Amino acid sequence: MRILGLDYGRRRVGVAISDPDGKIATPYITLIIRDIEGLIVEIEDIVLNEGIELIVLGNPIRDDGKVAGLSAEIEKFAKKLEGNLGIKVKLIDEYYSSARAKGKLVEDRGLKLKGKKHLIDQMAAVDILQNYLDYKT
Repeated sequence: MRILGLDYGRRRVGVAISDPDGKIATPYITLIIRDIEGLIVEIEDIVLNEGIELIVLGNPIRDDGKVAGLSAEIEKFAKKLEGNLGIKVKLIDEYYSSARAKGKLVEDRGLKLKGKKHLIDQMAAVDILQNYLDYKT
């Protein structure tokens, strides 16, 4: 089963995709948000072209258990995706995914992050998806 991981932001959406066995997440693309309808069409193209059966969407939950600022927008987006694409969208906690992504890019790859926000978004999506793949039941 191929699964799509999304790191939703106000300007960009990082996208990761699993291998066909649903075990390994890899970076796929960063989508620029111009409008939600256009974004959904772009995601639908990926879903159809890659045979995606499930979408995992990061939803920031703070350490105190409260939802972060984007959470309501993300939940609304998840419902729109499900309604338009007809596949399940699963929300999972991703509060530190961008921070972990930055750390991996700097520590593991030695990259300078200036001008590389698209890579951070993709690696955050990888983090979200890989956590789901590692802990799904």
